[in-house]
Amino acid sequence: MKNRFHLEQEILETSGFSKQINLVVDAIENTKSPITKKYVVTLLRGLAGVLDIHSDRLFDTMCQTLGLDEYSDK
Repeated sequence: MKNRFHLEQEILETSGFSKQINLVVDAIENTKSPITKKYVVTLLRGLAGVLDIHSDRLFDTMCQTLGLDEYSDK
């Protein structure tokens, strides 16, 4: 069972997503190769998928920490 320290750590990890997005923006701005719409869409969908997975894990950790849903004592 996870506790509040696990929850805190997972919340702090969300700041890494803005760094990843900025990395993609920098790469797009600084490239000498032509960037296609398909390439940008693929990158953004990949980042969105990773964020979805992290959000699911964070929600599960919150449920464990607070004893909600399947982690309830009822």
